[in-house]
Parts: sequence; structure tokens; C-alpha cells
Amino acid sequence: MTKFAVVKNKDKMKRNLILFMAFTAMLTILASCATPCGC
Repeated sequence: MTKFAVVKNKDKMKRNLILFMAFTAMLTILASCATPCGC
């Protein structure tokens, strides 16, 4: 594995983490809105 491949892989992981965090945040907001005491 070249250095470039490792860097590219790290970048992919970072993007996946951001997507995952955004997804969980969206789910949390949706879940809080679904309950009567939400928004």
C-alpha cells in the first residue's frame, strides 16, 4: 500500500464519519419531532 492510498483511505473514512454523524443527527431530530413533547 502506498502512502497515497493510505491518505486516500483516511479521507474516505473522514467523509463516512461526517455522513454518519449527519445521519444520526437527522434521526435524532426526527425522533424528537415524532414524540408529542418534541417540536
